[in-house]
Amino acid sequence: MEEEDIQLPATFVRLLNDKLFDKKKTACREIEIMAKELNSQGKTKQIRKLIKYLVENFIDNSAVNSKIGGLIAVSSVAIALDKNAKLYLDDIVKSIFVCTYDCQRDVKYRALESLYNVAKSVRSEILIYLDDIFNIIIRLGEDTDASIREASLLMDKLIKDIVIENPCFNIPSFVGLIRERIYVLAPNTRKLILSWISFLDSLPDIDLLSISAKHITKMFIILGNKNDLLQNSPHILAVILPCLSYPRAENEEFDTDNFQKKNTDLAKSINENLMNLVTNSKSYDNVRETDVEHLNSMDKYDEPFKISKILIVLLNELELGSKTSPQTKMAILEWIYQIYDHLKIEIDEHLEKKLFKILLTTLCDSSDNVVLLDLKVFCKIIFKYSNGENEKENYRKLIKPLIDLFHKNPIILQDRGSFIICRLCHDLDAQQLYITFSNILLEYDHKYICSMVYILNTILLTSKELTTVRNDLKNMKSMEPKSSSYMLFDFLYKTWCYSSVSAISLCFLTKRYKLASELILHFGNININIDILLEIDQLIQMLESPIFTCNLYGLLMLLPQSEAFHLLRKRLQCIPDFPPFESKM
Repeated sequence: MEEEDIQLPATFVRLLNDKLFDKKKTACREIEIMAKELNSQGKTKQIRKLIKYLVENFIDNSAVNSKIGGLIAVSSVAIALDKNAKLYLDDIVKSIFVCTYDCQRDVKYRALESLYNVAKSVRSEILIYLDDIFNIIIRLGEDTDASIREASLLMDKLIKDIVIENPCFNIPSFVGLIRERIYVLAPNTRKLILSWISFLDSLPDIDLLSISAKHITKMFIILGNKNDLLQNSPHILAVILPCLSYPRAENEEFDTDNFQKKNTDLAKSINENLMNLVTNSKSYDNVRETDVEHLNSMDKYDEPFKISKILIVLLNELELGSKTSPQTKMAILEWIYQIYDHLKIEIDEHLEKKLFKILLTTLCDSSDNVVLLDLKVFCKIIFKYSNGENEKENYRKLIKPLIDLFHKNPIILQDRGSFIICRLCHDLDAQQLYITFSNILLEYDHKYICSMVYILNTILLTSKELTTVRNDLKNMKSMEPKSSSYMLFDFLYKTWCYSSVSAISLCFLTKRYKLASELILHFGNININIDILLEIDQLIQMLESPIFTCNLYGLLMLLPQSEAFHLLRKRLQCIPDFPPFESKM
């Protein structure tokens, strides 16, 4: 038996045609109840007739209020049908698509709203219309009405969320759609395209580079307008940073026609020029005067160009750790350095704390070049506002996080500690660094102080970066009593005492031989453990001058008959006999 045609009650029709939105919603709630009942009874033909009735009598109507009522009604039907909405999706969405072309602002807005509600209800089923929806988002994203542009952005965000849940859609077709839009000059469209490329590249199941070299290469045509470039820098960086390195197998030679290598070279070029433009570098010859004025205005106005957005992109990539290649890390760190070096702007406190944390973590990197540049950036941030008055405080801000890092991660101290400290001594005031290390270490436990002092002492005695400090300690008697160099021994000695052998070697270095002898005599009153014996062994290897003979006899008495004992005894047998511990020493 043929089912009857759908007829809405006159009350529903009147409410849907009413100009008041609340009255339309009242009618839609009743229509939603009707659709749920039909769905529960399995009356598919009646449901199709209901949708057709709403489209023909309301959406296709020339009256604005009727169109809006019909749009809200069909989205209510889709919500009511729940999972079964996919069976009627074609009839629903195509009627909505047509309304996005309407000349009336209210109709376009409600069409976007209805499409949003339908997509939110059916989720992944809407992806079969992704190309159409993408075109709608781009077209309405350039609308003159701000509320419609905002609505299109909300639709864009929802579609991206759905894609994350279900990345199995026609990627090549969609990327081709992006490629067609590359030549569009509209700024909002360019920004949207960049955001989608960045978004697709962030999905773990999608290898954007493997789809087509042409799509990536032609994407950079967007960079033709420098004003757009400044605004879209965060999106551009998110795209090019992963392209800065080309993963290849060992002994694999680059093919000159290899698109991945070409994209890598192109990404490097884009990265360098973008950095020059953003930081207002003089080496960028093509920057127009208007661009320079725009960049200079960033000191006063943060709104035209938010540097924080660039930092967020950089940190998100750097935070991936081992998943990010050394080449990309180097590029990111260079970006951060240039930002702090050229742009005198205040960075958000929360963002800067995150930056500090990630920079400290990056010190564990296996690449020496990454660690060196990371330290350079770290120092630049600490000393960015240094005026000489707060120098000691700046050194404390630099050293305290490092000491905390070494304390929490002894492996980092063992593997990277000496390398990091030596580099800091090379780049900064080594004497002030050692004074700061000495003062801060007193806040920690005995065992940690001992291990840190041993490393600092070894660097002090052997490293070329500490040559000036060693000379100052050796010649301190000829210096002014109140000078910092003259007081250096006092600053270090109080902390060096936590490592017995380090304290003795400091006495040797500063020619305080009597104090060294007294310390060695006191060794008899303490428990000599394996750590102290190892330190003595290391110290013996470093001592070469005969002037230390007296103290070497004391060390010989403490050592068991090990290799170090025999080495030291043989050496002492080569010099004349004399009483090593005379009272008038």
